[in-house]
Amino acid sequence: MKQKKSCLKCPVCDSELYPVEAMKLYKCHHNHCFDMAKEDYVNLLLSHEKKSKNPGDSQEMVTSRQSFLSKGFYEPISDEINATVKAYFERVNKCPETFLDLGCGEGYYLKRLIESLDYAETKYYGLDISKSAVKLASRHHKAAQWLVANSFFTPFMTQSLSGILSVFSPIDMGECKRMLDKEGVLIRVFPETNHLMQLKEVIYPEIKVKEYEQYLNDLEGLEIISVKNVAYDITLKNEDLVQLLLMTPHFWRVKEENKEALLKMDTILVTVSVSVGVYQQPRRHFF
Repeated sequence: MKQKKSCLKCPVCDSELYPVEAMKLYKCHHNHCFDMAKEDYVNLLLSHEKKSKNPGDSQEMVTSRQSFLSKGFYEPISDEINATVKAYFERVNKCPETFLDLGCGEGYYLKRLIESLDYAETKYYGLDISKSAVKLASRHHKAAQWLVANSFFTPFMTQSLSGILSVFSPIDMGECKRMLDKEGVLIRVFPETNHLMQLKEVIYPEIKVKEYEQYLNDLEGLEIISVKNVAYDITLKNEDLVQLLLMTPHFWRVKEENKEALLKMDTILVTVSVSVGVYQQPRRHFF
């Protein structure tokens, strides 16, 4: 029986990488092998791709994000992602064969996406450079294959993915274009200029507003089909503030006195404002 073509590629030689279930490993035709961890994730991050011993989010950041997200503060964002993915594949009248959460973290968004869709044949993947995040995701969410790898040098074959999701994660649009098949879609969630503004006003003496347009202009050959804003206010208690700050890079960037000023607050009203962009290969439009 002919082996089904794999969407994964070996990070060493770029040949197809296949699971060998009986041996709990992934293996390519050149006999490069990668063992499955006991939590069922596989580490495909090569040593020369690391800038530190443990790249990506720390265990503390991952745990804080899991706790914060479990309280539903970002559930409207997740709901919009789910609706957008479902609408896209209904419009192209196909079921995705392969779907990747690029920069998946602890798996919150991919887990909720899988639960919301009725795609029994779809193979789901979650990829993150943080082993702590992937380990936590694979421990709790068994419906996807979880990978430790670099988002800028991904272990996926060219034109092998039906869909890619990226939520607040640094990505290479050219690499996404390479991985997407001809009818593939990238769903990219990115912050608008006023996202978490009330928090930033406390911790930064001067706020440097990131250019919102960068997400609309940095296409690398993909077409942006639609952009939808998701905006609402949330009230955070002190415990929630601590978790929110710990799960973001802001924790490491701000001065200690500014951090302490925020963490002394009992409650704060914060605006959540993000965009959900839909990108695809150049072709006839469905949106």
